[in-house]
Amino acid sequence: MSDCMIMCDWKAEMNLRTPKTLRVTGASSPRGTRRGPAALRVLAHGLPRTNTEGTEVPTGTPAVRAARLFLRQGKADWKTHMRLESGDESPHSKDASRHGCKHTARLPEQRGEGIVFSGSTRYIGSGWKIWIGWSVWIMGRYVWLKNLGQSLLRIAVALSVLLGIPALLYWLWTPGVAEAAGKFDQGQNAVWLGHGWLGDDSWFERNSREPELFRTSGKITELMRHLQSQHIRFVYPHLCPAQFNGAIAPYDDAQMERFLDVAQEFGIEVIPWIGGVLGESARLENRRWRDGFAASVKELLEKHPRLAGVQVNIEPLPSGNSDFLLLLDELRPVLKGRILGVAAYPPPTRWHPHADVHWELPYLAEVAKRSDQMAVMMYDTAIKLEKFYIRLMTQWTRELQEMSTGGNCKLLLGVPAYEDAGSGYHHPEVENLTSALAGIQAAEPGGNYIGCAIYCEWEMTPEKWRIWNSHFLPQP
Repeated sequence: MSDCMIMCDWKAEMNLRTPKTLRVTGASSPRGTRRGPAALRVLAHGLPRTNTEGTEVPTGTPAVRAARLFLRQGKADWKTHMRLESGDESPHSKDASRHGCKHTARLPEQRGEGIVFSGSTRYIGSGWKIWIGWSVWIMGRYVWLKNLGQSLLRIAVALSVLLGIPALLYWLWTPGVAEAAGKFDQGQNAVWLGHGWLGDDSWFERNSREPELFRTSGKITELMRHLQSQHIRFVYPHLCPAQFNGAIAPYDDAQMERFLDVAQEFGIEVIPWIGGVLGESARLENRRWRDGFAASVKELLEKHPRLAGVQVNIEPLPSGNSDFLLLLDELRPVLKGRILGVAAYPPPTRWHPHADVHWELPYLAEVAKRSDQMAVMMYDTAIKLEKFYIRLMTQWTRELQEMSTGGNCKLLLGVPAYEDAGSGYHHPEVENLTSALAGIQAAEPGGNYIGCAIYCEWEMTPEKWRIWNSHFLPQP
């Protein structure tokens, strides 16, 4: 294997035509190198694993450190060679290096997996030039990638700041009033009940339910006693959907009277929840359907005069539907002084831009003029952040209170107690009794407001009743 020798000036550039020039400054720098050129750093990628003494150069060391080691060894070997040849009695003298003269320095020779310093020639082979040039090209790409990484890091830091500030503000924001010590409880709250409390035999058969869970005086008494203790005055047992001819859902007359007996004992008013799906079980635009619906309600009230009234619920129902207003007008004479209630939609909000489940305030006012009681369903907003839902409840409460002021319609605010996780329109970790009551109480409702309506009784658990009691009812 041939030896190689390079003639170099430690103050001048090496005569290599590469994309970047490798400079060596041994005379002026005790370390023998300078950081500047990219080639100096890249050179380390191809450096040997052994030096002149045969000791290992640790793999994975930074490029700059490895390049310095390579040049330092070459310079040391050159000094020793020159002083020994000249007979200098002090081989360690630095005088020669200060003159800046041209001297010889050995370049490494390939031997196995490492390189050792030996021999000499007059030039650098073209292979070394190609290798250094290729290394510099790689380094150029490395610098580009490094700059890109730094830019991405800056962007990440900026985004962290921009996103972190809103997150901090949200964390510090405390909307709502969690507990108001019963200040807004007037003892006239309501709850929606399941179909089994008044439904006929066919409903139990279709749904494989046991009548004994509903049709005994003991079960009804247990229900009414509990509701009374929770300051519930109105119950809305389900009698939906209406039939094709407009008649309300079938019910059991004997169970109806049994239910009314116990409810009367506990001072709870029964208002059946009637209606259906718009365009299917509820054909508001059809005069014959409306006539059939009104006639069915009249029959229900004549057969069971202790009923406090009815609550009409048509879903979905876009704001401004004139047929619904016409239905309310036609039901008014049928009620004969009993409560004409409506399960109403809340005002529009940017958080839930769906017109078929929100009523404009003027339309709400028109409905209020034709009804005695309005339970507004303040849920199914699809909001994913609890504090925004709390704030929305406060806003809705104030809007509804202002809308109903001056009229005779009593206002109940519907609060969610159901789950329906994964539905997309309701997130129970956001919309729940805790957040809804906090938002309502922050608005300090008054005027025609008489209480809250829980949807729904069959989803209430002991824990949810505890929340209702501790967050909304007066405490001993």
